[in-house]
Amino acid sequence: MNRLLIGLVSLCWAFSSYADTSSDPQIAELLSKASNNDAVAQYQLALRYQSGEGITQNLSEAFYWFQQSSERNQPQAMHQLAKMYLRGQGTEIDTAEGIYWLTKLATQGNAKAQFELGKLYQAIKNSPTSQQMAEIWFRTAAESLPEAELAYSQILEDKFNQQRAKQVSAIDQLDNEANSQQETLPTPSRLDLDKLNWVYVVILASIALLMLVTSLYQRQKRQKHEADASDQLTEQQQLEQKLADNIAVIKKQKRQLEVLYQELKRSQKNQANSNQDQKFQLACAVFGYHPSQVPDEKAIKVRYKQLSKIYHPDMKGSDEEMKRLNGALKTILNKVNN
Repeated sequence: MNRLLIGLVSLCWAFSSYADTSSDPQIAELLSKASNNDAVAQYQLALRYQSGEGITQNLSEAFYWFQQSSERNQPQAMHQLAKMYLRGQGTEIDTAEGIYWLTKLATQGNAKAQFELGKLYQAIKNSPTSQQMAEIWFRTAAESLPEAELAYSQILEDKFNQQRAKQVSAIDQLDNEANSQQETLPTPSRLDLDKLNWVYVVILASIALLMLVTSLYQRQKRQKHEADASDQLTEQQQLEQKLADNIAVIKKQKRQLEVLYQELKRSQKNQANSNQDQKFQLACAVFGYHPSQVPDEKAIKVRYKQLSKIYHPDMKGSDEEMKRLNGALKTILNKVNN
């Protein structure tokens, strides 16, 4: 299943790069060979992406193809991959990964890697811990020693358990904050119902008032022929003044209804935005990101591949955890792409 996933990812990268490579037969040929797991072609294609020679420069693509070639033990690709990890080019800075690839190259007798490894240990301020160094050497020896592979697997399992504990704690904390916020806010359905009832009352009162004014006006109109001309003029002026006052009141009430309607729409919109923000924070917690420091789409997909190896039911995860991971990926990508 992992091989199928890697193949699909490689195919997606091939299609996404087609627009850049279609005009250059050499690049197209390199991409075809690289997609068929040719380590040398993968290294050469990565160099093209790194320098921008014959193709649009893209350090994320360069990092990906250096990584693919390094997995097939291409020494020059391993050297470049270590540099990109150490400098944060095309990916986040990861000193431990950079040291791993330099160490692996150094153990193969590469003098340049040995020298750079020594200079690196001499220069870095926050050198790897003993636990990280143990992981690096177990990982290096795992290809040839079963006991080293077992020790490396145990370290990965411990890291997985620690990471999962942090994620569960972060998710629980976000759930508690969300629940506390919901307790302090009025229930949306109840709020909407109260406002709607109040609107109906105002409308009915306005209609009743209008009918009453109309009735008074008609009665005064019938009586105008029975009164003196002077009295008729005075009463008519008073009635017209009352009618004008009532019309002004009705207009004021209509404006108040419009304000209440706009307030209701804002309340619904704010509630929807709040729910989306909480969902995004939960998704970031699953991926181990801070909501304000989410990387680009390619780095997110790389992290997803790493977490899939942990959460997949065939490994040490479960269907529920894998479902949560897939949902978190969809939420974060929607946020990043919009």
